Amino acid sequence: HRNLKDRLLFEEQLLRGLARFVLLIILFGFLIVGSMKLANTFYSAGVYEELKNSFALPSLKQVKTSRQFFTNYLPFLAERARRFSPLSSTYFETGLDGAVELLTERQEFELPLRLTSINVNVRVPSFTFTAWVRTSPYFVGGYIARKRVGKEGIAKDAVCWGWYLNHYYGEEVHYGGHDYFPHKNESLLFKESSSAKDRQLQIGPKVKREITPNIYMFLAITVSRNDSSPSLDMGQVSFFRNGILIDSQPLTRAFSDCYNSMEGPLIGDNGLSLSQVRYYPKVVEGWKQKEIMHYGDIISELVKGSVHPSVNKLKKDGPAQSVADMAEHAQILDSMRDQKQKQSLQELRDAIPMTPWNDSLKQSKVAEAAHGALISNETIRQDNVTGRLVYHLFQGPARLTEPRDYHDANKIDGPRTFTQAPSFLGTGVSFSWWHRHSRMEDCLAVSNAKCAVDFLQAHTKGTMCWTLQVGPDFALFQNPMGESTKFRSSDKFLTQHEHLNAASEPKWRHLAFVLDASDQTVSFYVDGYLGWSAEWGSRVEFADCTGRELTFGRSFPGWKNGIEVEIYDLKMFVGAALSAADVLLLAKTPGAILQSEDLCVDTYSAATTPIDSLWQDDHGRDCRWYASQRHEAPSICTQEGPKCKCPVACLSFQPCYAPQIDHRHYQLWSRIQTIQKKTSTGTICLDALGQDRAEKHAEIKTSCEAWVSSGMPGNYQSDWLTDFQEASGSRIDFYNASSVCAEAVAALDEECAFDSAEVRAFTVDAKRNGGDMTISFWVRPIDEASFLGKQFLPHVAFYSSLFPPEHNMVIGAFDSNPDGEIRIHSSCHDSTAAHIFESVHMNPASVDGWTSISYVRRRVADAWANKVVIDLGTEELKSKQALCLFDPDLWFHAIEFNYPMYMTPIRLYPEALSVEQIQRKFYKLVDEMVMHSGPEVPFRKVIPVEQINYPMRTALVAPPVIFQVREDEGACAYDYSNS
Repeated sequence: HRNLKDRLLFEEQLLRGLARFVLLIILFGFLIVGSMKLANTFYSAGVYEELKNSFALPSLKQVKTSRQFFTNYLPFLAERARRFSPLSSTYFETGLDGAVELLTERQEFELPLRLTSINVNVRVPSFTFTAWVRTSPYFVGGYIARKRVGKEGIAKDAVCWGWYLNHYYGEEVHYGGHDYFPHKNESLLFKESSSAKDRQLQIGPKVKREITPNIYMFLAITVSRNDSSPSLDMGQVSFFRNGILIDSQPLTRAFSDCYNSMEGPLIGDNGLSLSQVRYYPKVVEGWKQKEIMHYGDIISELVKGSVHPSVNKLKKDGPAQSVADMAEHAQILDSMRDQKQKQSLQELRDAIPMTPWNDSLKQSKVAEAAHGALISNETIRQDNVTGRLVYHLFQGPARLTEPRDYHDANKIDGPRTFTQAPSFLGTGVSFSWWHRHSRMEDCLAVSNAKCAVDFLQAHTKGTMCWTLQVGPDFALFQNPMGESTKFRSSDKFLTQHEHLNAASEPKWRHLAFVLDASDQTVSFYVDGYLGWSAEWGSRVEFADCTGRELTFGRSFPGWKNGIEVEIYDLKMFVGAALSAADVLLLAKTPGAILQSEDLCVDTYSAATTPIDSLWQDDHGRDCRWYASQRHEAPSICTQEGPKCKCPVACLSFQPCYAPQIDHRHYQLWSRIQTIQKKTSTGTICLDALGQDRAEKHAEIKTSCEAWVSSGMPGNYQSDWLTDFQEASGSRIDFYNASSVCAEAVAALDEECAFDSAEVRAFTVDAKRNGGDMTISFWVRPIDEASFLGKQFLPHVAFYSSLFPPEHNMVIGAFDSNPDGEIRIHSSCHDSTAAHIFESVHMNPASVDGWTSISYVRRRVADAWANKVVIDLGTEELKSKQALCLFDPDLWFHAIEFNYPMYMTPIRLYPEALSVEQIQRKFYKLVDEMVMHSGPEVPFRKVIPVEQINYPMRTALVAPPVIFQVREDEGACAYDYSNS
């Protein structure tokens, strides 16, 4: 028993020891894991990191002498030590006193939004801004948050402080727009300027990091006066991305705030998506930024339950209102305060419609079309537009949404089916209706890249007779009984601007579908004009189904992602096909509910059409920029500025379809001409006339000498001399008897000879068209010799006769307009006129790129409208002066150039194009006109070529192949192969 007792005691002690051992292992395991976590700065909120950061221990490396320690560091050390006293009230962090959350929920910006209920005043010596940021593909640059100096004049472009983001360079801090005094530490002295924006400082990291679009980043900036480094007396700014320090730069001027009339900060910019934009009146270190990034806030604040005050909670009067509401209506409030100063803020809020900002830009919604089987209206009556007998199938307007009830997916008799549709057996049929298509982004949202809808289907029980599918730029017809083909897709006859959904908000368009039994054809009309026609493929009368059921707004047998379209006034004409005149009349007679602003604009016959201006937004982006970016991001054109100022670039209106879109024109040259100066005064380009160089020179010399020997006669010598004397720069002096013949011969350039037959045909057509015409081309400077002073002023004269000199059009700079003008000369003019010419001012040409120049002359009632379009700028002169050509059969046969330039082929239109049409052509070509340079290889560098000839072995083998191998001379500046 004694042994048993000892054994039991031993086992008890062994179990206790094992339990204690396991417990110790667990404890040591936790300690090991904890120590591993502490090795990571993200989790190190412990003693070591806290002491190191609080006492700035790394900065002790800069202390070299005891004097530096006692003078600079010891007072700082004593002050910080007080914080760690057990009796100190600042033993723990003081919390988020003064911190503000400017924006909580994610919001996509199309323009800066002003927060009217808060005025953030940055505190020095330190503060921090943090935000989640995502940029769109079209984003170039803009402010995340800023406080501008004022609302008007140059003050609105300058910032007291601003957090700026550039797509190519990354983050920047802008500040000091309200300060004008220089500082000793500034590396760049400010020059006097009319813009306060030029005087503000811009500081960014040395290493530029491009922003990747469509990716969220957690960005932060800290501005601080570094107490541990007294040498940085102005402080420094640090840039962080996802909690990682990118760079720190010293401030060259003390950071300060401004009053700005308590306007409040602005947040966001076009192309930015922001959320959790916060301001902290202290430095938030990188490891704390990671806590915010992962957990939404600093862990110590989450433990204490601290909450960021938002702009909503800082409001002191009135009901709670969201940041978006307040910001979106800030501009409305500004104007209303000016008009109703005596009204209370609450009354102003009541006057503002509390709807989202974009609602006013959305197309008006219409009710859904009915679902299920519909009884056709078989009452035939006389159409009040065409006088034809018509079945009025559907009035509307209604939106064809996805059917809610399919019955059976394998059956055709589903929703929106007209039963007992009228028959057209033995005759043809024509359908006419008003149509509003879905936007392309709405189509992509339902994975319908074609953006098409199966609009009409005729069928019987179990058999489909025919189908009409409508897309934004095409129509597709399905005829199962077709002999040659069962599917017929129209050509894409609509230009990009004329698509059914081209406008930022699609308009109502008139469509017509015609089956003609007289010639067995199918036709499709848009806006009253025939867009496409082809053979139907079988007899049209066979397309009349026995059961006569007609379905619209769905596909067979299921929905198949058909898009939603809107329909109004669906008519069915049975019998002879509608004529082109009938269709055009229907398109020109919209229903009473369709207003003019709901329809497309006929840019070919309308008296006035919307045109773009020389407007620029706050970032210097013009209509040309919006035109190039609209295809990538259509929403940029929903802003009020570009929508109103750039209607052509943003397609704020919808051009109607017109078959004469490809304007008939005549053309000089087939390639870009490089015009150099043959003499000190210029170059002359003549019509070719099949002559060689010697014959041409001899003819010019002979005609010139004959004219000079006869005393240089001419009816318009004084008028030509007026042009010559008032012109700026050099011109060929045709009335200098001693030198004109030699100079004219020397100035001839056979490289730019042109076919005068094109000019002659243009002249005949323009006269037949009542004198309406358009002359269009592009020019670009070549080098310094192209400039007159600092301006590029294309000097071009179009001569119908050289001896005597007579020209109907001269382009250049004159004393009356140093920027340039076009002078139109006429051989018949009012006796009271001082000169035989009319002048239309021009806008300056580009000094580093292509410039589009167009001259338009149009007959308007009993007057003439002369327009000059330079890129997007337009000048106009109206006159009753007729245009009589010096040569009735030829507008010109010679062209004088006075400065070197590149010039595109000259297009001559025997009609007056509208400014809108010219601007559309400009946007189509402007990106293609960018100069493309080749590889930069010095001329002295010779690339040796090795040639190997392989002899033929048989007569049946092809000629020898020559292989050329380039030696690798190093990296090429462009992506060209070295072998």
